Amino acid sequence: CLRLHESSTGKSSADYAINLSNLANVLQDIGRYSEAKAVYKEALNVYNQLTNEQGYQWQQHMTISGNYADLLYKVGEYHVAEHIYKNYILYAIPQGQEFSNKATILHN
Repeated sequence: CLRLHESSTGKSSADYAINLSNLANVLQDIGRYSEAKAVYKEALNVYNQLTNEQGYQWQQHMTISGNYADLLYKVGEYHVAEHIYKNYILYAIPQGQEFSNKATILHN
């Protein structure tokens, strides 16, 4: 399925990144953490290139980021996971709105 998407949509499509993420989820579930980490990174690299494209799916990008952070936390890379979680929270807060508890959210 991944090769089919790669050949039909290329390695720079959201569908390809989603399939990579799904593969990373499976690898994580079966305990192949280093492979899952590499596949999540590849999926995130694809999404990072799509941020300015029409139809960019920021929710899917953030889901992949959250899953990657969960894996990093699971394998003991706490500081990197924390950094990703904080970015995830900041991105999820609607733009143009003021939240009085933003500093509290980031501190915790």
